[in-house]
Amino acid sequence: MKKTGKVKIYRAVRYLMAVICIMICGIMVQKPEKAEAASSGGRFEYRNVFEDTTREGEVVRCGGYYFKYYNRTWPVCDVYISTRSNSGYRKIPNCRTNKIGFNGAAVYFANNTYVSGYTNGYQNMAHVLYKYTPNTNKTYRMKVLPGKVDSCTGDFRYNVSYVYGCRVFLTISDEWPDATYVYNAVTKKIAKMISKSGTSGTIELTHGKYFVTKDNYHSDVTPSSFSIWKITSKGAVRITTLTKYGFSGRFFFHGNALYYARSTNSSGKDLILCKYDLNTHAKKRLATFRTNEAYRIGVDDVTSTYFKYSKYNYSDGMFYRYKYVYSTKRSILYSRGE
Repeated sequence: MKKTGKVKIYRAVRYLMAVICIMICGIMVQKPEKAEAASSGGRFEYRNVFEDTTREGEVVRCGGYYFKYYNRTWPVCDVYISTRSNSGYRKIPNCRTNKIGFNGAAVYFANNTYVSGYTNGYQNMAHVLYKYTPNTNKTYRMKVLPGKVDSCTGDFRYNVSYVYGCRVFLTISDEWPDATYVYNAVTKKIAKMISKSGTSGTIELTHGKYFVTKDNYHSDVTPSSFSIWKITSKGAVRITTLTKYGFSGRFFFHGNALYYARSTNSSGKDLILCKYDLNTHAKKRLATFRTNEAYRIGVDDVTSTYFKYSKYNYSDGMFYRYKYVYSTKRSILYSRGE
């Protein structure tokens, strides 16, 4: 009996050790994109540090760090980072643009770098993608990007629009139409993000593995087509077209749903509030608002329970702000002013 008991204990210990070995091996051989995502700074999602309205010298907090920039010679600027808001700032090496993003572990940016050779008396330049890690205070060159730089003006072409796992999304703004490229940090390859319809567009909004793209651009006052994408192990996959008549700034992620406002046609004289379920991929119309020549409708805020919108009346020059509650299907005027 005693021997049998020892055998059982021995077998149990061997089984436990085997399980531990399997778990360790599973961690070590995990896919590169999962390993990269695990080291991306926890739950802090990648986002752009500076907004277009951020002033020179203004301090911005992002992912436990503080950032600010100073223009050297427009559009070239120096960017600084610190763990404290009022002191301890250090310059980010090789960063010459304020179009930067952060995911809690690394800062990503793309700017121009001088390379060998001269053209028309100007030294040649190349577009380069960089990664800066605050822990080491070092900047790493990731990829020389395709395309030529105007050595005379030194215009910046690429902006990092999103980073997820091992993939870096870069939007190039001086192509027509605008286009987005994807760089894979594991394979070291870069490719243009193209859907089945042949569109690429620019990234409008991100939410974990999901993001919304503006597929085409006509003007600031003309509706555009928008699509929703998902990042998979095979790359970015376009799920569906959300609307052919949408506007920037009218898309909002909340939980497992995307709320957005669209129009029926290119006139933009109506506003339809919709909900897209990320799990079932079902679209649902929540409310419809009509407009006419007397006023226009603007989107202020969208949540999972209510929708705030404003009407600008051309006759009196006043904004009338309303709150529409989904459960009651009623609009309540809560503010009026210029």
